Amino acid sequence: MSIQTIGFRFNGIAPLLMHNGALANPLNPLVKEMKAITGLRKKTDEHHLELQWLEFRASLYLDAKGRVIVPSSNIEGTLVEVRKEPNSARRSSLPLWWQMMRCWITGHS
Repeated sequence: MSIQTIGFRFNGIAPLLMHNGALANPLNPLVKEMKAITGLRKKTDEHHLELQWLEFRASLYLDAKGRVIVPSSNIEGTLVEVRKEPNSARRSSLPLWWQMMRCWITGHS
C-alpha cells in the first residue's frame, strides 16, 4: 500500500486561535534572535517592534515553504476533545463524520 497525500478544507464557525510552542525551545533560531535583543539594557521602539515581530513569527505553524498550516496532530486532538464533550451539539455529528472519514481513508465501505 502506497502513502497518499490528501487535502482538506475546514470551514469554522469562529476565528481559529493557535500558538506554536516553538518559543520554549532555546535552540530555535528565532528565540536566539530574541535573546540578542532582550539582552540589551536600553531598548528602542525599533527593538520592541522587532521583538513583537519575532514572537509573532515563532508562534505560527509553518510548512517547509513558509506557509501557515494547521498541524494534523492539532486536528486529531480537536476531534478527540470534541468526542469527550458529553452534551455537545458538535459531538452528535462527529461519529457519522468520523466513520465516513475512516471509510474514505482506508478504502472500506
